[in-house]
Amino acid sequence: MRLIPSLPRSLRRSAWLLFALCACFTVAPWLSAFDARNPDWERASEPPSLASGHYLGTDAIGRDLFVRTAHGGRLSLLVGVSAALVALLVGTLYGAFAGFIGGTTGQALMRAVDLLATLPFLLLVIFVLTLLRPSLTLLILLLASYGWLDVARVVRLEAVALSSKSFMQAGETLGYSAGRRLLRHLLPNLLPFALLALSVALPQAVLMESYLSFLGVSPAEAQGSLGSLLADGMQDREYAPWTLIVPALVLTLLLYSLQELTDGLRDWLEARR
Repeated sequence: MRLIPSLPRSLRRSAWLLFALCACFTVAPWLSAFDARNPDWERASEPPSLASGHYLGTDAIGRDLFVRTAHGGRLSLLVGVSAALVALLVGTLYGAFAGFIGGTTGQALMRAVDLLATLPFLLLVIFVLTLLRPSLTLLILLLASYGWLDVARVVRLEAVALSSKSFMQAGETLGYSAGRRLLRHLLPNLLPFALLALSVALPQAVLMESYLSFLGVSPAEAQGSLGSLLADGMQDREYAPWTLIVPALVLTLLLYSLQELTDGLRDWLEARR
């Protein structure tokens, strides 16, 4: 209980906003009698109305926008969280090892990261998704293949700093193996910074998935992620502007809460140093 008041206000505010969005994504389908995928041509492009039950209106073929937006937000967040977790696992292990081993080998490992970061990631993802059979699993792995680079950079910097601490030197003096010092002493102390790296990778993955869905190359596009809702809204914006405004607002709030969470975590870690 003593930890909560010590958290920065921006961190608490962003956490509550993110929690509220996740709650809306989860509960919204239960608050409406309409399905996200079944069209109703007689009620196509209907404006928002509490009386009709379409709280945020309908799209061009009569699908309820309230339920579709909740489903799209849940899908985009699911893909983003999954990709960020994979990036966290790979990047943390890679960055911790590079920082722990140091020297020429550690520098070479990070130069490889810098080289990979120069590749045209978006073009490569689009190429792979059009070449191979698209799936959510493939999309998650592709997004993680880019996100882990930033995670590795963050973790490696902290690993270098922690490797010179007294508790690490004591382990070496006591004859502990390199693997034990890495897994049992260094990695646990890197967890707060890995959490910060996760908060950085998460909005990046959500934004990238939405952009790919907007372009129509993401496998999540067919299932109605926020990016695909934005693409539909762009086509219908002249006679049904709510179909663009609603998903754009939800995506903006989602990315804002994730970015504020990152800033709050960074401030909290800086205060604890």
